Amino acid sequence: MQKIKTQISAKDFGLVGSPVVFQTITFGTTGEQLYSGKYFWNFGDGDSSEMKFPNVQSFTHTYLYPGNYRVSLSYYLNDFSSVPDATAQMSIKIVGADISISRVGNAEDFFVELSNNTDYDADISNWILASAQKSFRIPRDTILQVKNKMMISPKITNFSIVDKIL
Repeated sequence: MQKIKTQISAKDFGLVGSPVVFQTITFGTTGEQLYSGKYFWNFGDGDSSEMKFPNVQSFTHTYLYPGNYRVSLSYYLNDFSSVPDATAQMSIKIVGADISISRVGNAEDFFVELSNNTDYDADISNWILASAQKSFRIPRDTILQVKNKMMISPKITNFSIVDKIL
């Protein structure tokens, strides 16, 4: 008979201040997926969380400082057990988010240029560009490549020169 197995699924890299998506899946002794029990997560940065189904399968954690962190997961089939039925671990590297607005356009073409000054591709999904009057949320699955720039048109952001903060 097999043992109960649990797995952590997440990228092994993230940016300070940007949520990292964690997922888990657990299999029982006959290989079936389990949909009950509780999980204890240790994110390696002093934070932890205990979760029960159905809120377990996908969630985020935000690291506040750069570093290499060891994430551990303990699965308990019985809510009252003190000994885990399965465990999993992974490492994640968090780097400083050196992403900046490097340029903006003029009254005729008020683009916004973002620069990735890190040595890693940066997932900037759901980041918000904001002025005093407007905001623009960067769409999901937006990756700003290593040492690269991205120009966003005012036709997409709806920003104009009046949105420029001096």
